[in-house]
Amino acid sequence: DLALFESGAIVFHIAERHGGLLPDDANARARAISWMFAALNTVEPPILERQTAVLLERDETWHEQRLPLVEDRIRDRLGELSGRLGDADWL
Repeated sequence: DLALFESGAIVFHIAERHGGLLPDDANARARAISWMFAALNTVEPPILERQTAVLLERDETWHEQRLPLVEDRIRDRLGELSGRLGDADWL
């Protein structure tokens, strides 16, 4: 009977209601929630920007110059994420 519309709110709602999806320890829980927000607000936007560029802007005269810049931002974000993950199985 609950309708949510933001993916972050939906993920958080599910994670709060199903054991094991968020840590019990308060600090670990806060870090997990921080990563959830980072995924939605830092990692995902340049990926969506690339899809917009490829699907909707490919006929623009500036497309070929813009796309490598967007892809560099994706590599930077995923590189930061990979560096933080290191050899661990999860963040």
